[in-house]
Amino acid sequence: MTPKQKRTAHVALEKRDGKGCFYCGAAGATLGLDHAVPRSAGGTNARANLRRSCTACNRAKGSMSEEEFLKLVTPYPGTPADRRRALRVASAG
Repeated sequence: MTPKQKRTAHVALEKRDGKGCFYCGAAGATLGLDHAVPRSAGGTNARANLRRSCTACNRAKGSMSEEEFLKLVTPYPGTPADRRRALRVASAG
């Protein structure tokens, strides 16, 4: 994606999903683009396959599908800080 395409995608995804991380809800974090279906598994850059995510979630998710990742982190309700702690544990191994 070109820088212009990334900016356009961020604006559209913010309107669709809100301002925080799609996975943990972290507001104010630097958000990047994540693929619900990883590109390594045939996912595309179509907006329907893109999510805005914080660095911790993006790293923890790695090449998992969105469904796999949400199963991993959903058992950890609570504040975004609680979920970020769970994500650090998940990404550590």
